Amino acid sequence: MSEEDYYTKVFAYDIKHTELPKLKVPCKKKKGYVRYGYDNLTHCCSKCCSTYNDQERVMSIKSTKCYNSNKGGYEFSYCTDTYKTKICKATDLKSCEEIETLKRPTCFKDHKPVNKEWEAGIKEAGVAYFRKKYPDACDLDEYYGFSLIGNKITTKKECKKVSYKKKSKKYCHTIHSYKICKQIVSGGFNCAKITAYTSPQCFYILDKKFYQKEDFAHYISTREAKYPLPDRTEGWFVDKDVSRLQKCWEKTYDGGKKKYCQSLYSYKIRRFVKKSETKYVLESKDWKSWDYPSGFEHNKYMDVSIAHSWYFYQIGLFRYDPSVWFIYGTITKTNIDINEYNAWIKSWKDDFAYHQHRKDINSFYTASDSDETVTVYEFQLCRKFKSGLGTTDTYCKHKVSRYAIENLKFKIVAMPKAADKTVYGEWKTKKVEVGKKCYQTKWGKKLFNLCLKVKKTKKCRRITKGTNVKADCFTLVQRLKETYDAPKIANGGFTAGAPSNDHNGKVPKGWTNVGKTRVDTLSSDTTLQGASILKNSKSGGTFVRLNSNNIIIKMISTPITGLQKGHMYVAVFEQALLYKWGHCTGQFRVQLGSQVHFSPMIPLPSKYPSMSPWQTVRVGYYIATSSKLTLKISAVRGHHCKNPHGEERSFTDLAIDNVHFENMGPLPPDGAPGLRHPAMYGGGYTGYTSKTVQKVYPSGTPRQTSGGMSRRSGSSSGSSMTIVYETIHAEGQAVPVSHGITKVKSG
Repeated sequence: MSEEDYYTKVFAYDIKHTELPKLKVPCKKKKGYVRYGYDNLTHCCSKCCSTYNDQERVMSIKSTKCYNSNKGGYEFSYCTDTYKTKICKATDLKSCEEIETLKRPTCFKDHKPVNKEWEAGIKEAGVAYFRKKYPDACDLDEYYGFSLIGNKITTKKECKKVSYKKKSKKYCHTIHSYKICKQIVSGGFNCAKITAYTSPQCFYILDKKFYQKEDFAHYISTREAKYPLPDRTEGWFVDKDVSRLQKCWEKTYDGGKKKYCQSLYSYKIRRFVKKSETKYVLESKDWKSWDYPSGFEHNKYMDVSIAHSWYFYQIGLFRYDPSVWFIYGTITKTNIDINEYNAWIKSWKDDFAYHQHRKDINSFYTASDSDETVTVYEFQLCRKFKSGLGTTDTYCKHKVSRYAIENLKFKIVAMPKAADKTVYGEWKTKKVEVGKKCYQTKWGKKLFNLCLKVKKTKKCRRITKGTNVKADCFTLVQRLKETYDAPKIANGGFTAGAPSNDHNGKVPKGWTNVGKTRVDTLSSDTTLQGASILKNSKSGGTFVRLNSNNIIIKMISTPITGLQKGHMYVAVFEQALLYKWGHCTGQFRVQLGSQVHFSPMIPLPSKYPSMSPWQTVRVGYYIATSSKLTLKISAVRGHHCKNPHGEERSFTDLAIDNVHFENMGPLPPDGAPGLRHPAMYGGGYTGYTSKTVQKVYPSGTPRQTSGGMSRRSGSSSGSSMTIVYETIHAEGQAVPVSHGITKVKSG
């Protein structure tokens, strides 16, 4: 081998093992890089270019790499074809470098330049498709006032191929599924399963345990409603025996079961149905009810063979056999005022005929607003019996009825001339006095001793039988109208100095800013963000501005003194909405002590900017549990928001003036009347969640059943109490802030 051949091989070895390996494609070392390409180049080698957005882009440049070297005094040169490629980090396109390789670097993906206008068009088409297919429940009026149950949300990714400018691309979006419910005033929940474009950020979270408890209670009540007592006004009576069986229900919530059992009574009922003027037939029906039919007469002693048995039953004489009993003397017919009749029956010590409306006269007051005059029938119902001396004597009962009895089969036996006749004298007023009627009543855990101003009228008549004279008297009690002192409130008219601007932060004297957020005092002379829209209230002068987005809640407070314990009060004030800075409907939350009510929702005016007309509202009732309670008033944002000139602001902006309380008088003896204000459920406030828990206090023995639900057996003639617990959601937690009874009814 010659010297030149030797050095030629040395040069070739160096090229092959030293230089050419440097031109290997660095796929592993440069993992995560992409071919970026060269701008402003149009010349392209075969397979070195790519086309994106209708434009051809040079991804690699074909070149030549030469090596020159001197080996042993001999000059050597070697050239080879290469590819120059600009690569960049996929996550940082500014971090780039150029590599030169023997082969095209196909292990690197090409960077695809973004056509922002086309990508935006694809996104807009995709968003439009999914928003139409899965509309946001927050934007649908039918879900206004609903709450999210337990914050349980499931998500799934869904994709759709959409087109823009004749080019298509797959667009994907995360879809949210959840359950929302709205509690119905009459009981139960109206629920919906929602698949929506966005997560339910507009819905407040309803505690899952509370939902299950309330829903199960309503589930039970709907089943109980299937078996009511017969209608008393239809003349039904119970036939013979009553049997009892146990009825149970179960319902599953998240894999767990709730169970409730109750006694169901089964029996047969009957009544007389008129077929003609002289014919009545006995109608029978099988019946079931949850309550024992204790208020219905049983016909164990009834002679159903009597043609006029229905009439005997109607006036309570079916236990007297006409073959034995008879009417002795005459039937006296008397016209009497309904109020006096009720008082008379209430004071009656002896038997009297069955009175269909007896329940109506068991109330505390014997007086009603009616001036009705009723006709009553008095008579002596008698029978003969043998005395121990072998003689026959007569035993009589004095009977009173509001139903005529001439067509019954009782014989009317005339008294002997020598017999003592019973003469009923006219009713005469004996005594009238005005005084107090005192009683004790309960509200919540509070017991009140209260009094009313009443007029007592004592009326009497003489009942003469031979030489025997006795008085028959009753007392008519009527409540008299009274006026009660209103409680004292410091500066309820919000009197203050003239405000200099609409963000002055001034709180009227006598009031406290709760939470230290800015509260403003305004007047009609003030401009609101440059708009002259403010108007005087009916009382004039300055007024207070409160706003809220249900996260930032502005509140003021003041003490109320001069309250009478056990009295009912109504809050009265003027309210209006400022449609400029705030873009949402709103209402006021009025808390006295621990009792909360909401004012009617104020809608947005039709004109922007403007101020709604002042309206005077009455909110309540509130029960005074102390002579001094703290009044707190805050703004609550409604659901509907609108800004015709730009992006909506999720605040309501409200004005309030002339706050005072009216004393409605003491609680009635049978508890508070229906205290639930329509605004509490018709307003649609979204800042608070009200929970209603039903408590029943009937007579009987408590009985606990499985599933955590409790009921009491026995009569259902107790009182029903509904208590509202209110919570405000802050930082993901529900914090109880107040409670107050909203409904108490006497059973």
